[in-house]
Amino acid sequence: ILLLNRCNMTKKVQAEEGAEDADQTMDVSGVVDEDGVHLTYEYLVSLCTPIAKPMASRKLTKLIYKLIRKAIAADLRKECVAFGSQAVMRNLRRDHKGFVVLAGDVSPIDLISHIPVYCEEKDVPYCFVPSQDDLGSSINSEPCVAVFIQDNEGINKYYEQCFSQISDLPLPVS
Repeated sequence: ILLLNRCNMTKKVQAEEGAEDADQTMDVSGVVDEDGVHLTYEYLVSLCTPIAKPMASRKLTKLIYKLIRKAIAADLRKECVAFGSQAVMRNLRRDHKGFVVLAGDVSPIDLISHIPVYCEEKDVPYCFVPSQDDLGSSINSEPCVAVFIQDNEGINKYYEQCFSQISDLPLPVS
């Protein structure tokens, strides 16, 4: 049985049923798609649109996915995670405090091209991650183009780490 977990950027290979090591798993860095092609973080970044800046590092991307999964697991989805471009814009217009995560491989780019500009006007930190599929799977949904994350005491530790690292990312020069 082959299980693919793109959020952790690992895959687990489980031994055949009836074998002695049935629970043995093996971690492999990078992502493998359904055709067996090895997709690395660098390859996923190369598929992103030209406006996908600032791009989160691999470590920050994993931390963002972990934060979102922790929020979903703690049943805080309605309180602190809003996904989709309409929900993100609604939270920005209402001056909610948090940060925005955008997918870098969105096509057509017009779907999210207005969000970074609005984030800069509202002084809300934002960053891009390489894959909308990975962003969607971290919130247990179909591919997602944008996520707005607010602070909550249940996820405060991960939120502060993500917020400080995203705030430190350099904004693109116009």
